Amino acid sequence: MKRWIAMLLALCMLLGKYIGTCFGTLVGINADVGGVGFACAPYEMFGASGMHIKERSPMPMTFIVTHCNDSKGYLATEFAFSHGCYEVDGRNYPKGTAEKLADAFVEMLCEI
Repeated sequence: MKRWIAMLLALCMLLGKYIGTCFGTLVGINADVGGVGFACAPYEMFGASGMHIKERSPMPMTFIVTHCNDSKGYLATEFAFSHGCYEVDGRNYPKGTAEKLADAFVEMLCEI
């Protein structure tokens, strides 16, 4: 990882806000570092969830960071649940969790 990215992420952790826990795991840290927002999750989120966050974020630039502090597996969208895919098989999280997490990230980014 490039040094400046590591430094930005470390700064985010110092300045950030915690969403809390979901299924016993820390689900997010958001921080405004010069107009840049970070949404960090220990899941592999689908692109649709990331785009939902980015499109609604008040920050000029928003980064979605997955596998942050842990790797809890895929976090499938409701669309994936209804169409079936390998990411849904063996899932640990109920349908709708990805959307709830994305909405929580947007809410926190709006509060910063």
